[in-house]
Amino acid sequence: MDAWYEYRLVWSQHPWVALVFVLAVACVVAGLVGTFLANLLAIVFIPGLLIAYGHHLIVTRKYG
Repeated sequence: MDAWYEYRLVWSQHPWVALVFVLAVACVVAGLVGTFLANLLAIVFIPGLLIAYGHHLIVTRKYG
């Protein structure tokens, strides 16, 4: 199973799924930066992980 191929295939067929991925990455990065800078952005880390998991579920459902 080539996961990268699955992601790219689903992203090409459903561009909005790629936007979900970008949102997840942005939230996780903002959460990590917020953790080290001790500001309120740290609270978006867990929702970012949830969005990333939701993205993974979307991709597996659309691919399979």
